[in-house]
Amino acid sequence: MSSTSTSWNRFKTYYLHLASLGLSVDISKMAFNEEDLENLKPKATNALATNARPGAGCPVQPRRRATSRALLVEAAFLALTQVQQDQITQALEQIEAFTRKVHAGEALGQGGTFLNLLVIGIGGSALGPQFVAHALGQGGQDRLKPYFFDNTDPDGMDRVLEALHGQLDRTLAIVISKSGGTKENAQWMLEARQAWEAAGLSLQGMRSR
Repeated sequence: MSSTSTSWNRFKTYYLHLASLGLSVDISKMAFNEEDLENLKPKATNALATNARPGAGCPVQPRRRATSRALLVEAAFLALTQVQQDQITQALEQIEAFTRKVHAGEALGQGGTFLNLLVIGIGGSALGPQFVAHALGQGGQDRLKPYFFDNTDPDGMDRVLEALHGQLDRTLAIVISKSGGTKENAQWMLEARQAWEAAGLSLQGMRSR
């Protein structure tokens, strides 16, 4: 069988379309095989049962063979050590706590409640937030309006800063780097800091009410 035929068959097998949500996910290019899915099935089944228990949130509805694939992330989490799970859970709780403060107006910019969110990241660090913003965002109703430094085009950054002109004191900036050493992100953070300082502000000028 040719590589083209193999790729097409793999695509047909691992392409998931959820018409009710208007969402499609293609995991055919990810490095896994059917044996990996079989090994994850017990953990996926356990995760499904946990979600279906009273008080555990909305139950996950099975969808043909997609059930184990849809729970790959949760199953991967369950495969971690307890220490690793605790670290991830603690980080998520901290993010949620900070988000609640921003939404409640308890964490403020130098000019008042935050109106905008500037995400500084490249590759997946930007694509993930962009996907969520486009898929779930509701123009005029979102708590914060998202902007992105996501490529090395200086004109693009200038356009973003122009759109934020006069509102930097109410813009929350978040730098995302999985490795912690991405050069582009570091450079863009310096660009953002320079813009904040030019406006007489501090990039670390958040305050609490």
